[in-house]
Amino acid sequence: MAGVFEITVTGGFCAAHRLPGHAGACARVHGHNFAVTARLSAPDTGEPDRSGMVMDFLDIKAILDSVLGELDHKDLNALPAFQNAPPTAELLARHIFGRIKTALAATTAAAPAPVRLARVTVRETKDFAAGYSED
Repeated sequence: MAGVFEITVTGGFCAAHRLPGHAGACARVHGHNFAVTARLSAPDTGEPDRSGMVMDFLDIKAILDSVLGELDHKDLNALPAFQNAPPTAELLARHIFGRIKTALAATTAAAPAPVRLARVTVRETKDFAAGYSED
């Protein structure tokens, strides 16, 4: 039975948001120091490429940092991605997943084994996080 390799990279950004219609304090403008984790996977084909890596950590970190740079020190409610939906942790995870997936497709087109973005997790605080993945 073939296995699967996984790698994880983490980054962060600071941003403000509010959740219109929320009954609690989150309805008011507030900020977070968000922590974001991206997990990638690739099948163990038994024949690793010469590097022996799923993907160079620095390459995926550069993609993650670029995506998070678009959100850093922003009012998330003002961004086009959140004009019709509130910038919840769940929807942030989905948005970041999509942006990384697009960049990853261009980067790994010639990779020997298919590298897949498995999951993105957005952590608002040490106690609260939301994740997004696709089947």
